[in-house]
Amino acid sequence: MGTEQTPGSGRPRVWLVAIVIAVGVVLVALVATMLVRSSSGSPQSGDQPTADPSSLTPASYASVADMVSQDPFFVAHRGGSAQWPEMSLLAYRNAAEWGVGALEVSVARSKDGVYFGLHDKTLDRTSQVAGDIDPATLTWDEITTSYRNKLNSTTTQGEPYTRVTEIFEEFASTHVIFVDTKYIGDPGQRAELVELMLAAAPADHWVLKGYYDNISLTSLARDNEIASWGYYYVRDLSELAATVGSWDMLGLEIAASKEQFAAVLKEGKPVIAFFVSDSSSLSEAESKGAQGMMLTDAHAVFGTPRLAQ
Repeated sequence: MGTEQTPGSGRPRVWLVAIVIAVGVVLVALVATMLVRSSSGSPQSGDQPTADPSSLTPASYASVADMVSQDPFFVAHRGGSAQWPEMSLLAYRNAAEWGVGALEVSVARSKDGVYFGLHDKTLDRTSQVAGDIDPATLTWDEITTSYRNKLNSTTTQGEPYTRVTEIFEEFASTHVIFVDTKYIGDPGQRAELVELMLAAAPADHWVLKGYYDNISLTSLARDNEIASWGYYYVRDLSELAATVGSWDMLGLEIAASKEQFAAVLKEGKPVIAFFVSDSSSLSEAESKGAQGMMLTDAHAVFGTPRLAQ
């Protein structure tokens, strides 16, 4: 005669089976998630960007209007003045790969009329030489034969100085380019430079950059339907009311107080903070209300490259 089973005596065994199945499902899900992350190439925890990736804008700007529609937007100062040999093709290529949508270049002119990337009046600082070597007294062949851009270079050879036409040809169609005419004060030479710009990309890909009192530059920009950016240091803010109307965008040094930024922001124009060198200064500039960020070191700001969405 079979043993009679009391009601409920089989339930513990059923619950045990259910628990084992549930644990198995969770483990399979965890393994699948790890495999997906691994195959997608997502950075590991130690390589995460210092800024929240969801808050970052696309890696390039189709126009100035596209750029200023982003908050924040990013500009690589001289391609990355604290990171790579400034205004070299290496710097601009790296900045573009790191996901900076706008690039800034200061322009010098050789004796024989070649426009190239250089911030200073002489080659001394970037070539690490002495003697007040003025590129305006040298031909392009003399410059490229005798001097190299060695600042921030990882090699003793440095990088070649770069014609602006090379920079424009490679990046102007996909990025916004800020052009600082710097020591080129001759109106004819400035007009010639603008012709080179517009031959490479339409007017809405360009910003002419100048110190706040460079009003002649704003006239050149307006005549060619190019946007303009005037930058101020704290010492210049007493001149803000008299000069602000000439510029489409404004710049203010990051050392300015929140109240001083507020006075500039009150003008209702995009304000670019300079210089943003790391994630903490990015946070500082954002807290003061800046929309644009003039970067000197994309690596220190982002942590890992930003990819186009």
